[in-house]
Amino acid sequence: MAEPAPRRALLRALGPAACGAMAGLAPAGRLSAQRSPLAQILQLDRLRVGIDIDGTQTAFEVTPGQPDGMAVRIADHLAIGLGLPLDLVPTTSRDGVDELRAGRFDILINPPPLMIELAREVLFADAYVHLELDIVAADTVVVNSAAALADKRIGVLAGWPLTFLRGRLPMQTLSLVSLMDRAALLVALESNQVDGVVVNSAMASSLIQALPTLELKVSVGECWIAPALRFGDHDLLRAVNTILYLLRGQGVIQAMHRDFYGRPLPRLPFF
Repeated sequence: MAEPAPRRALLRALGPAACGAMAGLAPAGRLSAQRSPLAQILQLDRLRVGIDIDGTQTAFEVTPGQPDGMAVRIADHLAIGLGLPLDLVPTTSRDGVDELRAGRFDILINPPPLMIELAREVLFADAYVHLELDIVAADTVVVNSAAALADKRIGVLAGWPLTFLRGRLPMQTLSLVSLMDRAALLVALESNQVDGVVVNSAMASSLIQALPTLELKVSVGECWIAPALRFGDHDLLRAVNTILYLLRGQGVIQAMHRDFYGRPLPRLPFF
């Protein structure tokens, strides 16, 4: 099937810069590529990307000040495709959406999961990460199904992750406890303030590694992560989706997904 006219035009506009995104990965903040014609149309001198280092485990610090993870790699590729220097702006799952809408950055690269509620607040680009929603609890806690969470206190990350889970966990008597970040989740689990937590599969692995008395109990669903933009930034949205399209066509996103999460990226959902 022929490519839609807007995408063909963007592919021509991106030209060599987009091809450069396929060839290699430049470290964040050290991009020297020439600005693409598309970047000039967008009137961007730098690409400011908001990134949550802790809240989704799509980004993490290898050493202090040296972030890595799939969200970081995708941000690098977007900057290369546009021919712009990259500024990674730290944010949180709690504040990221509000800060995006306030103009603190141009793209929120790893927002809370793609959901209808949040799509009323921001523009979602194509998804690039697929994760499961897992229940993590101490090895002494018996949880073999989502229904077993009834009457238990379950920790979730504050902000939009809380909104996402509240309408999706299938029990009425569950008590959801809002916690600020990964560190707060660990403290609550270790001190028995909560009976368990519901987090994405990447964070579940991180929590279990940090606290060996924890174990994965059962998966209760799935979630997708996609870059988010402000309403009105439709030209930037088309550019982001075109670069992601090229990365998928070259197998780059699929390879990164296998490297970081140990499984292939499924077929993209339709919303």
